Amino acid sequence: MVGDMVLLQRGSGCRPSEVCNVRWCDIDPNDDIWVYEPFENKMEHKKKRRLIALREDSQTILEKYRHRPVEEFIFSPVETMRIISEQKRVARKTKVQPSQVKRSEKAHKKNSRLNNKYSTRAYERAIDRAAERAGVTAWSPNQIRHRFATNTDRNVSREAAMIALGHTQQSTTSNF
Repeated sequence: MVGDMVLLQRGSGCRPSEVCNVRWCDIDPNDDIWVYEPFENKMEHKKKRRLIALREDSQTILEKYRHRPVEEFIFSPVETMRIISEQKRVARKTKVQPSQVKRSEKAHKKNSRLNNKYSTRAYERAIDRAAERAGVTAWSPNQIRHRFATNTDRNVSREAAMIALGHTQQSTTSNF
């Protein structure tokens, strides 16, 4: 799930908080390019709307989560833990022992304390852990946005990067 969050962010240039807050009720899928309008955004105090284009690659990622309820966050730590537990259960080679059942009940109580959405910090920690397991240098989710800005600026135009990132001034975009 975190890998899909990274891919969605990479394809759309959204902020880490915006990828954590994706819900189906905030997406308009009525065109070739879907539009995601986060329910809260960094510039809402200035009455500015934030519209994020979701192209075909982003749509393909999101389609995997079509089963999620419309009002709930698409990327959920609770759902991630459920999937991981299910995968472990399927991969089991031996019968579950009574002591393991008790441990499983404790784990269920622990999972009930998880949030229904990723915080930006939890998202960053998950990336750090994945990088460590892969043996690569850790990186920040904001670097994905910077990479998107750089690629769009080089391959399309500065104006396209500015619009995609939701900037109102070109000088903000050139700081990337």
